[in-house]
Amino acid sequence: MSKHLSAAALCALSACSSEPNHLGNPMLLPVSAVTTGIGNAAYNARRAAVKSAVTEAGPALLTDLEIQARLWQTAPVPPEDRAATLGDIAALPDPGSAQWIEAVTIAIMVRL
Repeated sequence: MSKHLSAAALCALSACSSEPNHLGNPMLLPVSAVTTGIGNAAYNARRAAVKSAVTEAGPALLTDLEIQARLWQTAPVPPEDRAATLGDIAALPDPGSAQWIEAVTIAIMVRL
């Protein structure tokens, strides 16, 4: 019983705080859960599209400008970051392997 009372008091007191705290407003937790879920779904959809484009392109994405143009449409990396992205991809071992595709996907996603 005292555990439940303590938890209720903690929630009530954190909701009244005007100072920043790590709990946040408990009344907004359901909203945060929904918005986080929507954000995760959008990220996962974009990541799947990028991974599909990388899988389809394979190692040719390093040299073929048409393939690169299609990749940048799917993954709109800022133009000023594209050369560095391709450099990072070129440095990855075992082009075309499943591990390479995953690493390329990550290299692109961190720049979006």
